[in-house]
Amino acid sequence: METDSNNGSRGQDGPRSRKRAAASQGKSESAAEKKRTQNRISQQCAREKQSAYIRQMETLVAALKTPNEDATEQTKYDELVKAHLKLAEEKQQVEDVLFRLRQKLLSVGNLATAAAGFKAQQASN
Repeated sequence: METDSNNGSRGQDGPRSRKRAAASQGKSESAAEKKRTQNRISQQCAREKQSAYIRQMETLVAALKTPNEDATEQTKYDELVKAHLKLAEEKQQVEDVLFRLRQKLLSVGNLATAAAGFKAQQASN
């Protein structure tokens, strides 16, 4: 008997349930698009971090290779430590700026998506 009542309700709510299914499919596509965007941004961030690290290591290697006959080993070490700390601080500052810019970009993207959804909703009404 339950199947009969379910079939009866399906017949009555057929167009509505199709609309809901279409709306949920649109939402899942939107969620998938958001996920792809987030993944793309994460990949870009990872690549940028990797290239920044490589540049930092190349600078450190170049500093180690630079001959400095007048300096003692301790002086060389002190200079390298100072250079390393300075680079680490600059790297942190750049990462902070990049993080804030990414947050703004995501915020703008979410606002644009919401506005597009609102316009589509108004157009359908």
